[in-house]
Amino acid sequence: MVTDHSSELDFLIRPAAPFDGAALPLHMAGGIALATDVRQGELLTAGCVEQPKGSALWELRREQEAHFGTA
Repeated sequence: MVTDHSSELDFLIRPAAPFDGAALPLHMAGGIALATDVRQGELLTAGCVEQPKGSALWELRREQEAHFGTA
């Protein structure tokens, strides 16, 4: 299992953006399964993982999605 401190990961700092194609925040990927194959060097997106049910973090992110582009 690759952790968020793994030397196997490259990190990017980007502004928050809607999930549609944007990089998934790393801590949202911890402990969940991939839904698709992810090639080395490819961005990990929300579409690449199985979104967990009952996760407070994922629920807050879904609420945040509703606010993008409304400022």
